[in-house]
Amino acid sequence: MDTVDYCHEMLESVVQTLRLLRDKYTEEYEIAPKGSLICNYNHNRNRFYHARKEEGRYLRKYISPLSDSGRDMLKQLARKEYLRVELMGLEKNIGLLEDALRGYASLDATAAVRSMKRAYRMLDTSWFFFEDGNLMEDTLTKEVIGHLGGFLLEDFGSIPESKILLHKSWAEEQYERNPHPFGDEEIYTSDGTRARSKAEAMIYESLKKYSIPFRFDPLISFIDPDGVPLMFAPDFAFEDGNLEEFYWEFCGMMDNEEYVKRYYAKRGRYEKAGIVPWKNIIYSFARGNDIDMGYIESVIRTQIIPRL
Repeated sequence: MDTVDYCHEMLESVVQTLRLLRDKYTEEYEIAPKGSLICNYNHNRNRFYHARKEEGRYLRKYISPLSDSGRDMLKQLARKEYLRVELMGLEKNIGLLEDALRGYASLDATAAVRSMKRAYRMLDTSWFFFEDGNLMEDTLTKEVIGHLGGFLLEDFGSIPESKILLHKSWAEEQYERNPHPFGDEEIYTSDGTRARSKAEAMIYESLKKYSIPFRFDPLISFIDPDGVPLMFAPDFAFEDGNLEEFYWEFCGMMDNEEYVKRYYAKRGRYEKAGIVPWKNIIYSFARGNDIDMGYIESVIRTQIIPRL
């Protein structure tokens, strides 16, 4: 049975967020005025100067804080210095976290079992994860999941009817589907819903098996912090216990360079809208759209059901 390494996923997401912020700050820094701000105390008051080098010459120009142009230049130079300091911190943190990722010891359950002696590998693998039919509440896993989503592991054998009813009307409301054209391959679920990949259809059927209310391939609109409208189409949407939406994205072609570029661009837009793995989105990864039922079940049991 595969399980998600929450710590690794969270760490990768933080690094990606810092990289995006670094790129944004760098772009802004590069168009800021050349030079820097200096201040001299003269005749009982502070005097500000714009200092810079041009053609090997050191130049210094007085800035009047009383004029509109002077205040504007002070603001630009203040912002530039802030960006410089922040970029130094970002570079340091990105480097530290990238080193941590390179040296990270995977907590993947399947890898852990495979590393065991043959005597243990010969046993029923469910014994490593289950006790009397219920998922064992490993302390580390419980704490990590609790931090990520505000929930703890529980008995996943069935979903209380009250949870299903809580989200059923939301899931059955009319909603706009992703208008992006389908591919040439026609893939349908058992109830006739068209899917974009076999993996999506497998996830769809598993969610139905657990009677989990969800929306499939919905079109969702957001307003980013700059007031710009954004449109998203996550693979699956759910409501949590607080009636707030969270999402599941299956990224099935991580062996394709162009696909990976699109994934990072899309993820950047998601995070700009406040959709981040440690809060309200689950990312699953595969190569060649190859996904197995064990992995799907582990995500549903450990990441979807506890949030409902």
